[in-house]
Amino acid sequence: MNCPQCARNLAPNTATCPECGAVIIDVRRMQSAILRPEPINGANPELAFVDHAHTMRRLRSIWRSAQAGEGYLVSLVGENGSGRSRLIRELSTTIDAEDDSTCWLLAQAYSYATYQPLSLLADLFVPWCGEDRSISVTGRLATALAVLADSGSLQDRWTCLSLARDIRDARSREELLGLPLAEVFADALARVLSDRPVVIVLEDLEWIDAASLAVLDGLVARLSTSKALILNTHHADWSHDWPNIARHAQLYLGTLSRTESLQLIDQVANQRDLNDAVRDALAVEINGNPLLLKHATLAVIEANVTDPAAVPKTLLAALRMRIEALSPAVRQVLFVAAVLGQRFAYRAIARVTEALLEQRDTLDLALQELSTRRFVVRWSGGPEVTYRFTHALVQEVAFSLIAASERKALEARVAEWTLLEGANPANGVTRVLDELDQLVAQAPFYLPEQPSDQQDNLHATPTNIFPLPRDEKARAEVLARIVLADLLPEQRATLVLCLEHGYTYAEAGELLGVSRETVRDQIYKARKLFKRIQEASEEAVGARSMEGAS
Repeated sequence: MNCPQCARNLAPNTATCPECGAVIIDVRRMQSAILRPEPINGANPELAFVDHAHTMRRLRSIWRSAQAGEGYLVSLVGENGSGRSRLIRELSTTIDAEDDSTCWLLAQAYSYATYQPLSLLADLFVPWCGEDRSISVTGRLATALAVLADSGSLQDRWTCLSLARDIRDARSREELLGLPLAEVFADALARVLSDRPVVIVLEDLEWIDAASLAVLDGLVARLSTSKALILNTHHADWSHDWPNIARHAQLYLGTLSRTESLQLIDQVANQRDLNDAVRDALAVEINGNPLLLKHATLAVIEANVTDPAAVPKTLLAALRMRIEALSPAVRQVLFVAAVLGQRFAYRAIARVTEALLEQRDTLDLALQELSTRRFVVRWSGGPEVTYRFTHALVQEVAFSLIAASERKALEARVAEWTLLEGANPANGVTRVLDELDQLVAQAPFYLPEQPSDQQDNLHATPTNIFPLPRDEKARAEVLARIVLADLLPEQRATLVLCLEHGYTYAEAGELLGVSRETVRDQIYKARKLFKRIQEASEEAVGARSMEGAS
């Protein structure tokens, strides 16, 4: 197989290209760990499973049918906070115990991406295209097709690579939607998975974009004839007629009973004092929504509520009580996270809060406290440290509680970081290298190939000398182009950023994704190479002068 970025020849199943660092296939992204939060110092352990025992028995039976080759589509229908994602995580423990070779693919639709064509499909193929959101959706899908092409025959590779080219073209994209893309992705998954079962999780389909849905119609139909279990979640007010599906089950998740509500309250309280009157008020007033029950219980515990009438009855009221109980620094970190979105990288929140927090360790302590209090969770399975809000509604409520003036300031800081991140190191370096290639191509000289035994002997008197200008400044410019042509791409980019555009070592390193020391060493080596070539050229010019005099 070949790296889709630098075309380096790689061993099969390589996770990361050793040359350019591109993520080829992240095997962690195909395990059930993508569903589970990662505890920080023992924080936020998963609560024991409380409700939906009948639904869980049905799901386990369906999984065993899918494992035997009878593919199944299951729709989990319920309101926000009804426990659909929690049910899937519970099912994953059964699947891991019965067949740990099962592959998992996960995609979630978001309200802001409803009108971004193919956004959910790009999330589904993250193991092959990476999570870099600065790359366009079509660019990520093209990368996935290019990587998946390596596992097929010559004809399959040609088809995948042709689609990878055409999907970037808006004029060709409309013709690819639906069956063509669905067939190619289905065949590619069949090759990669071999005979292993696959579980595909599609969350919040009420927000799915139309283009992804058109492709999923064909993809789900193809996968349902193999060892595939496709789980999708959505609200009761959304529906879709899936074509050509032989086995489709719709499972509705209702509210918890009073007994189940009390059981969940006791789990969340975890042996902390909670008087019986408040406990009963929580079980009655909340109406059995698991998400609201958890946060209302935590709110009354954190605020030491003893009056049953003060029990919060809405998620907004519960989260407002909980957020007001946070220290100013922790609340500030929570608000920044809410502005960043439902999921955010550690490097993003560290950059935005850099000027807001006095001490460096304040951010880590704040994130640990937010995790302990079940506002956010650290997520496993990705290539970098990532956090998510425990639920999308938690992020939305936290965002709504930010004062208007403070929100503008935070949005400005996030926008500043987004613009910096949008400089997209890969695209920036590519543009710089293109400019360098043009410079080298315009150089007024011809450099013949040297015998291999003379390649490293720069001080030897060259043979077949190409004509060098006698003017010192012009000769220096030509020699500089020779150096550029001889350097590695990242070294050439470093020179341009630091010497041409005035970047500091630290700024160039941040843009290129390397350390400050690496940038300094690259410039030092380039200058050393320039000096050696300059000395060799001076010897050559001197030799030509002596030949002319004789």
